[in-house]
Amino acid sequence: MLKVFEGFRPANYAYFSVAMNVGNSLFLFIFMPLVSGKLKLKDSTLLIIISICETFSNLLAPFVTNLWLFYGTQFLGMIGYCKYSTTRSLLSKCVGDDEIGKIFAVQSILIAIVYLISIPVVKHLYIVTIGTFPGKSRVIKLYQSHLHPK
Repeated sequence: MLKVFEGFRPANYAYFSVAMNVGNSLFLFIFMPLVSGKLKLKDSTLLIIISICETFSNLLAPFVTNLWLFYGTQFLGMIGYCKYSTTRSLLSKCVGDDEIGKIFAVQSILIAIVYLISIPVVKHLYIVTIGTFPGKSRVIKLYQSHLHPK
């Protein structure tokens, strides 16, 4: 963010991180109970909405050149943290009461395996595709201006 958005400072990233954590908490503790309780949306419907919001957030973020648009995409993706509790809620309704612990254990193991596999895959994909980054020319100019100040 320091290299892509002009005028962005390390203190801005600290504010951004705090705002993201507060936003995640608001989604988890206020928005989700209101949506599921008042609107009576089912967990499967909530997971679809969460997935759509998170997908649009991840697809749009690399293409924005304005800091406020980037904040908007990140705000849209904040609801993604609600998928874990919603998935557990949905899974607990699909099995008997004596099986809930087992299904949660299987879910935790699967999440750990996915992270072990996905991190190297995403890292490799990033290295291979960095040349096609939409904001590449702007980032290169910013790097050059930092390396060779006038």
